Amino acid sequence: MYLNHQLVPGFQIVLRNGEERDREYLASVFTEVWAGIPEKDRAAILGRSYGRITVDVQKGAAKLRHMAGKTEGLELSRILVDTSPRNVLIHFVARDFAGRVHDFVTTKAIAHQTEPRQNAKRRIISILERWGYPRKVHPELTPADELRIQANQAAVQREQS
Repeated sequence: MYLNHQLVPGFQIVLRNGEERDREYLASVFTEVWAGIPEKDRAAILGRSYGRITVDVQKGAAKLRHMAGKTEGLELSRILVDTSPRNVLIHFVARDFAGRVHDFVTTKAIAHQTEPRQNAKRRIISILERWGYPRKVHPELTPADELRIQANQAAVQREQS
């Protein structure tokens, strides 16, 4: 379903494709992540993304923009959105934004391609830690997550019947 719903007020971070049930949930996730990012890094994220980030919820696996060959979009898997605890999705989005900051700062494309992956991963982790996120996320299923996951499973079952 085509939505074109703004996820973060005042910024061009838009849910382009997804379900109606994704709108408010993803808006709260993206707004929370965006609020914790320093202004300088926000400018780098938007600069790397040509001023606009489109978010698509796809039925297949999640693809980071590096793998998809895109710089302006972020694809989230339907399974990640529907069945993961909120803290996992928050960490996924934060990691993607940290990767965009890293890409913006690493200006030499050739050096970036030949750089050992471990160096890039370490820099992305340091950006995440600077923003207050742990290196790795440990899923924490809250009662609100359980209700949301059950509601999403019921919605999928209704769609299939």
